[in-house]
Amino acid sequence: GTVSGNAGVSATGWSAGGKASTGAGSSVLAGVAAVMQAMASSFDGQRLPGGRPVRSRSVGAFLGESQVAAPLTEIQNRYTDVDLGSYPFYRKEGYGTNLVMRGVDERRLEEMRAEVIEMIVDQGGQPILD
Repeated sequence: GTVSGNAGVSATGWSAGGKASTGAGSSVLAGVAAVMQAMASSFDGQRLPGGRPVRSRSVGAFLGESQVAAPLTEIQNRYTDVDLGSYPFYRKEGYGTNLVMRGVDERRLEEMRAEVIEMIVDQGGQPILD
């Protein structure tokens, strides 16, 4: 279907609130452009064959993001095939950062994880392991 310019209303069932009815009581949430939602609704297993599963590793530390930003950039630059994200947290013990690595190569994930743990220790932190 197509998407009209009338506040997200179209022949595909888009509502003025930015949601699309997908049947069976579910809907697509607002926040994604209506054109992209319309495109995604037509995807199926024939058009998007599966790939290698994305795996993840995470390590936390009571270190601020600013404290680990430079060393994380260096690590990320060595592992361009693995995504590395930092997510701040607060617990009763204090502020910290969860470092999450995502990729398809288990060996590369483990190598990066080891470097991240070493970086945490080098920065004076104690790794919080899963």
